[in-house]
Amino acid sequence: MRERRWGRILGLGLATADRLSAQPNVTAYFIAKAGLLVLVRSLAAVLAPGGITVNAVSPGILETEGYPRPDLEGLLRRIPAGHLGQVDDVVAAARFLLSDDAGYVTGANVHVSGGWGL
Repeated sequence: MRERRWGRILGLGLATADRLSAQPNVTAYFIAKAGLLVLVRSLAAVLAPGGITVNAVSPGILETEGYPRPDLEGLLRRIPAGHLGQVDDVVAAARFLLSDDAGYVTGANVHVSGGWGL
């Protein structure tokens, strides 16, 4: 990347990790996601002069098979957009950050969460 003076690095965060709130049931996971955001910003500052961008996409609650339906119904009430996200929503944000169109975007954490976690 440095030789070509072009590169894209993308981390996968979590929509609420930047809030640094207590998460007793998933402490290690939250520590890892918060640490990733610090790493993204640090690398962005170091690598920007070489034409390399470093960003993160932080999804909220997505409609996947990972959550039991009753749990999703409870979470849905806390999403301001009023609906669950789709994997394609995250993919679209990632594609932008990996594209030439995002050449001046670095150190960003893009929430793809419908407002969940605000």
